[in-house]
Amino acid sequence: FFDEEHLGLVREMVLAYDAPTRRRVIEHILPVQREDFNSILRVMDDRPIAIRLLDLPLHDLMPEQRSDLESVAGRLETTVDQLANRARLLRPSNPILGHRGCRLGLTFPELYEVQIRALFEACVELGITRNIEVVIPLVTTGAEVKRLRRRIDNMAKQVCREQNAEVPAFEVGAMIESPRACLTADEIAPHCDFLLLGTTDLTITTFAIHRDDAGRYLPFYVEQGVLEVDPFVHLDDSSVGELLRIAIRKARGVKPGIRIGLGGAHANEPSTAAWCCRHGVDFITCAPHRLPIIRLAAAQAGLKEDQPS
Repeated sequence: FFDEEHLGLVREMVLAYDAPTRRRVIEHILPVQREDFNSILRVMDDRPIAIRLLDLPLHDLMPEQRSDLESVAGRLETTVDQLANRARLLRPSNPILGHRGCRLGLTFPELYEVQIRALFEACVELGITRNIEVVIPLVTTGAEVKRLRRRIDNMAKQVCREQNAEVPAFEVGAMIESPRACLTADEIAPHCDFLLLGTTDLTITTFAIHRDDAGRYLPFYVEQGVLEVDPFVHLDDSSVGELLRIAIRKARGVKPGIRIGLGGAHANEPSTAAWCCRHGVDFITCAPHRLPIIRLAAAQAGLKEDQPS
């Protein structure tokens, strides 16, 4: 979405003053997004695939230069001053805690709608019938998932009805990446087929530390022993780990068979793989080049658990 073509279209949608204008922008976004999904589905062949819905902090979408505003204003048929004022109103005071994740999908429904339409149109076009996973980011309440799942289900059915095709098997999951989401996982899980524990944002909100600013003082903390390790590299078991344990326990308390995965910067660490094995996490999503290391760490943890004490 930071590609120039993509970013320009998303900016237009978010900065549009009304729903009819946003609908007009969708007509331009849809074929671009559909081709994106076409490419992904073709490359993945028959492998399982998960698509996380848009989670761009709104400030990343706001044009910084007047020349950028001028080009968007022309396409939206409004003035640069009006657009600049709207951009100012939408720009968050604290981006990491601001208008992003599923909040963006709820307040700008067209944004997720076009993604879901593009995904299922690509599935129909390629004859995909296997299981597709749709991930809703930055969930904090069960109501968010319930509303967005209903929209996802309706759009999938609508697309396939239009194409006279069978609805592909798909699942909907939520990212648990805030303390509240962990503490209320029993309210979120009933609306999900799976959960993905996001450790990066959870560490940010638990420690009240922004990772981008942490380099100014975290090295001092580690050198002086204030913290034993960098919490963005090694999962902090006593805080972030405890919240994750609560989330796992609460989710499986209301939905025993729910699949739970873990993602984030910590997923690249062997120690995290061992943690996941100890706590019943079903899968890890990590950087491709770390897969051999994570698989090895998981195998070693499994062997250790199998050994008699």
